[in-house]
Amino acid sequence: TTKDHTCYYARGLDEHVGRAVDVVSDLIVSPQFPAAEIPKEQEVVIEEMRMYADQPEELVFDHAETVLYPNHSLGRPIIGSEESVKGLTRESLQSYVDRQYVASRVVLTVAGNVDPAKIIKLAERELGGLRTGVDQPRTPPPEMTPGEHVIGKPIQQAHLVIARRAFGIKDPRRTTVSVLNTLLGGGMSSLLSQNIREKYGFCYSIYSYFNLFDDAGDFGVYMATEPHKVDRSRQLIMREIRRLAETNVSPRALVQAKAQVKGGMLLGMESLTSRMNRLGRQELTMGQLTSPDAFAAQVDAVTADQVRELAQWLAEPEQFSTIVLSPQD
Repeated sequence: TTKDHTCYYARGLDEHVGRAVDVVSDLIVSPQFPAAEIPKEQEVVIEEMRMYADQPEELVFDHAETVLYPNHSLGRPIIGSEESVKGLTRESLQSYVDRQYVASRVVLTVAGNVDPAKIIKLAERELGGLRTGVDQPRTPPPEMTPGEHVIGKPIQQAHLVIARRAFGIKDPRRTTVSVLNTLLGGGMSSLLSQNIREKYGFCYSIYSYFNLFDDAGDFGVYMATEPHKVDRSRQLIMREIRRLAETNVSPRALVQAKAQVKGGMLLGMESLTSRMNRLGRQELTMGQLTSPDAFAAQVDAVTADQVRELAQWLAEPEQFSTIVLSPQD
């Protein structure tokens, strides 16, 4: 389950593809929701929720999303709250499925040694009874006010996220941002790792990230460090973003970043699960498929000027919010 889609999937031998499609389809066409099982599952989910609450590197992102998307579904934890989970009933679950799990919103993807014609027949047979309905319009997230938020927790390190709102998945800059993200915080050779971890020794882990949804997105940097180093770390992070905004990256660094982006995609293609997910996400978000060759060509077309221009747009300090999970004292 992600912020904007849920994936029900199965893996198995190619000879069992019919059974796999049957089982997965049954979950969304005819879910049973036995009343006796719901209280048990509620407890399981609440225990999972408490597990995440004990992981500050997970919890800080929940707080960051609440800040970036106030009073909006994108700002709420995927897992919900104890109150919302305890309040679920068989009737509310079935009502949700009836509204959301309709034919116009469902994509079936299969990756592996299969016959496409057979898959189409299976889909017609297993998903033919899927509910019909209309897509509910998305509500774009409201404006937000950047600021600083410090939350006390009984932990040893301070966990820091600085983030800002960005753009959605359909924005033409989505490929440029993947290259910029790699240059800034994508691995041990990135600017953040070399200049904050290696040069100053401020942290063990630091990276940048971007989330692109249908009609919104965000960009940020995460690290964990000693509490008294938070302010200096924030200054150093913004300095590296400004560095990308003020000067073009070297041709060599740009070539290496592009190779890393393309390599990550191609290595992912070696996993059938990754292929399946990639097909589903593209169909859901873009309504069309981009071949690996076409994606590689898009990455190769990114220029140093485009990276710098995007960094200039991202580097506006007044657009960033700072979220810190800090030891209580």
